[in-house]
Amino acid sequence: MKSNNLYIILVLLLSSCGDGGTATSDEPTPDTAIGLSLSKETATTSSSGDSDTFTVKLKTKESVSVSISSSNPDAGTVNPTSLSFSESNWNITQTVTVTGLCDAVHTTGTNRTTYNVVLSPSSTNYSSTQAKTVIVSDSDKAAFNISSMSGNVYEKGDNATFNMRLCSQPTSDVSIGVSSSDTTEGTVLTNSLSFSADNWSTAQTVTVFSVDDNLSDDDETFSIVLAAASSSDSNYNSLNPNDVTVINKDNDTADITVSKTTLTTSEAGGAESFTVVLDTGPESDVTIIPASSNNSWATVAPSNLTFSSSNWDSAQTFTVTGVDDNVDNVGDNETYKITFSITSLVNAYSSLSLDGKTITGTNTDNDTAAILIDNSSTKNVSEFLNSAYITVTLATIPTSNVILPISSDNTTQGTVSPAALVITPSNWNSPNTVTVTGVDDDISDGTVIFNVKFANSISTDTKYDNVTPNKQSVPMKNIDDGND
Repeated sequence: MKSNNLYIILVLLLSSCGDGGTATSDEPTPDTAIGLSLSKETATTSSSGDSDTFTVKLKTKESVSVSISSSNPDAGTVNPTSLSFSESNWNITQTVTVTGLCDAVHTTGTNRTTYNVVLSPSSTNYSSTQAKTVIVSDSDKAAFNISSMSGNVYEKGDNATFNMRLCSQPTSDVSIGVSSSDTTEGTVLTNSLSFSADNWSTAQTVTVFSVDDNLSDDDETFSIVLAAASSSDSNYNSLNPNDVTVINKDNDTADITVSKTTLTTSEAGGAESFTVVLDTGPESDVTIIPASSNNSWATVAPSNLTFSSSNWDSAQTFTVTGVDDNVDNVGDNETYKITFSITSLVNAYSSLSLDGKTITGTNTDNDTAAILIDNSSTKNVSEFLNSAYITVTLATIPTSNVILPISSDNTTQGTVSPAALVITPSNWNSPNTVTVTGVDDDISDGTVIFNVKFANSISTDTKYDNVTPNKQSVPMKNIDDGND
């Protein structure tokens, strides 16, 4: 009895195992019918541009191209217009978008039209037999169709246009105000548009005229403002169309006029002025900044001048003043440049090249190389070994050391120290001292006159080489000590 029971249990266990269940997979079977699988076969759009979507994939694993088209391209468009499936993406859904258009079929009493989106597959196994159709219901909806601008407007006189119409037939007249957001940049020919049940689908043209403002204000953007519609048709009343953006291309060439190309200053402080003025008015301030190529030769003032939209055509003055460099220059005069830069929020001015506006200046030299011995009269020394002093300076800065030999014409009466003065570019205008000392000759000779001699200078600065001092000798008195 126990063995029978065991047999029955085994049979029950084996019969319950089966084949483990049927696996679920996208993989097609030999019995799977070929074809397109759509997420839906109806869609809804509108004349105001509303869109709808559906997805597509294949039922079988193979490569298939699918072309997509609208049966009424005036009422609605499809995107994309083709799909491509392969053995790697055959079961991955791809999206198709259907978009309603502003057309001429939405007339009163026909508030809905129907068109088809046709999907036509093509491959070895797929043909027109497997084509699918999505039925699109396109509803009547109040909206505006506004074209792009035909182009920019130009201050030189070129105008531009855009067109506007309704997307559905109104039950009563629709009026829309038209204006410019900036009448200093552009104006419109008409201040309103009116559409009726008869002309609603006929585009009306708005002409935009540029305004020449005589300002270098770069290209300016403004809008043609389309006001909210006024109509007894509740679908259109208060419906506000999008404004239209317009660019007014500037024709005013930014530039400056500088009154002089050359000028002359002097090291004695001589100055010369020139003026600067803008050629066109700026939208915002323009600041002109001058610069001297060498401030040791000439300076320019003021440091800057600012022109605004109100004073741009009034000339303003800069003054260049010569600077004394205390150098006896080769060729005597120095040449320098006055250049300009500009700061402004107006790009036409801030990016303006000013290379052609440079002024060439000449600073007349007033420096002459000279060795200056002090102008004091005869100096006294004595046999008590008292000393006297002679100072020497230069009239200008030397480019190298200047050596001045010094001697006494009677060393029994007086000596000099040093025997040669070395004057440098750093102490050229400081007193360089020669010390003269009396000599006791043990002779009762009373007061004796002798001279301190200055020879011509020696220097690698050609302006100071072999220069004769303004005094070649200075007389000295050696007073006897009375003890001889």
